[in-house]
Amino acid sequence: MKNSLVLIIIFLWYSSSVNCQSSLFAVKNSGQSFDLVSIDCASNSTTLITQMPVNYYSSDFSSCYDAASNKYFYSTGQFVYAINVNTGITEDTIDLTNVSPLYYYLNNIAFNPLDGCIYGIRRKFASTSISLFFRLNPVTKVLTDLTSATNPFLLSGSSCSSVIDAEKQQYFLLSDKLTAIDMYTGDILYQYPMNLSGNEFFSHAAFSCKYGIICGLKNIPSVPEEYFSSIDTTATITAVSSTPLPVYYYKQFLSGGTIDNDADIYFFSALDGRVYGVDIHTGSLVYDYDYGSGFEFLFLESASNYYCPVLSVEEFESHDDILIFPSPATDEIRISRSHSQNSTLEIFDLEGRVIWNGKFFSDEILVNVSGFSSGIYLLSIDNYQFKKFIVSH
Repeated sequence: MKNSLVLIIIFLWYSSSVNCQSSLFAVKNSGQSFDLVSIDCASNSTTLITQMPVNYYSSDFSSCYDAASNKYFYSTGQFVYAINVNTGITEDTIDLTNVSPLYYYLNNIAFNPLDGCIYGIRRKFASTSISLFFRLNPVTKVLTDLTSATNPFLLSGSSCSSVIDAEKQQYFLLSDKLTAIDMYTGDILYQYPMNLSGNEFFSHAAFSCKYGIICGLKNIPSVPEEYFSSIDTTATITAVSSTPLPVYYYKQFLSGGTIDNDADIYFFSALDGRVYGVDIHTGSLVYDYDYGSGFEFLFLESASNYYCPVLSVEEFESHDDILIFPSPATDEIRISRSHSQNSTLEIFDLEGRVIWNGKFFSDEILVNVSGFSSGIYLLSIDNYQFKKFIVSH
C-alpha cells in the first residue's frame, strides 16, 4: 500500500505543469491531417495555428523557427514554407526545385538569428552521403551553396536534427559523426565519430545558446532506456545524469528536440501526444504530459530556440578591410571598404534584430547612430561578413 501511494505521488508530480516561459510549436499528425499547433506547457494546452500546406512527411523534412519574425519554417526538401505563428498565414513558399545543381534536397535546416538566414545540408537525390552546405535568405529567396558541387561533402549516416552556435557562427550536423561547419566559408572545421557502442543512437539534438552546449538523447531503440546527454567538440557524449529517464518510448527521427532557453528545459515528444521536459542542468525529468491519443507531435521547436543574446562574433583577418570608425560612436559611424559598390549592409543588435539596412554606392557610407541605444552592434555585409562596433551615449 505504501509503495502504491509513492508511485501515485511521483506520477502526479511529473504530470503537473512546468514553468515553460516560451511557447512550443509542433506539427500535429493525426493520420491524414497535419496541423501546426502551439503547446503551452504551463497550462497543458494546445492551440491550432493552421493546417499545414502538405499532408505527408518523410525523414527528409525538417524545421526551424525565427523568434524575431514569429515564423515557423518547414522544409519538405524542395519547398520551404514560412508560416506566421501569430496569424497562421503561410507568408512565403520558396520553390527550390529548379535551383542548380538539380536533384539536391534540403535537409537539417537551422535558423541563424544574426543574419536572418537559414542554413542546412542539400543531399543529392538517391544518395545519403553526397551533400552541399547552403545558406538560404528567406526574404530574397536566394539560395547560395557555400560548397561547390564539384567538391561536395561526403557525409554518412542519418540525422535527426542540426544545431547552430550563433556566437561562433558554426553549424553542427549530428549523424554517426559530429560535423562542425564554418557558416562563413562552408568549410568543415572538424568531424569526429561519436563514442557510441553497439546499437546506440544520439539524436534529437538541441543547442543551449545560454551555456553553449549541444544536448540530446542517447538511446538503444530496442531498449526502453534513454539518457539526457551532452556532446562536446570531440564528439564525446556524456550523460548529464547516470539515472535513465523514466520514459518508455523513443522515436529515432522526426520528433526533434528543442530547448526553452529561458527556463533551461529540454523538450521532446514521444508516442501519441506525449511531451517530456528535462532540466538541462540535472538531467532529471521535470515535465511529462499526455496531450491525447491518435496523433503525434513532429518537428518540435521552441520560441526561444537559438535566440540568446550573442556576446561575441569571431572575426576573420580577411575582414580587416572593413573599417568602422569611430568606435565607440555617439552620433554617426563611417563605414569604408574597397570594392563594395552594391553590397548590402545590415546592422543587428545582440538579440539578432535588424535595426538598420542600406547599400554601399561607393567605398564609404555614413550611418546615423544617434538613435541607437548604447551597446554592441554587428554590421553585416552581404549576409556573411560581420564586424562589431560600439555605440556609447
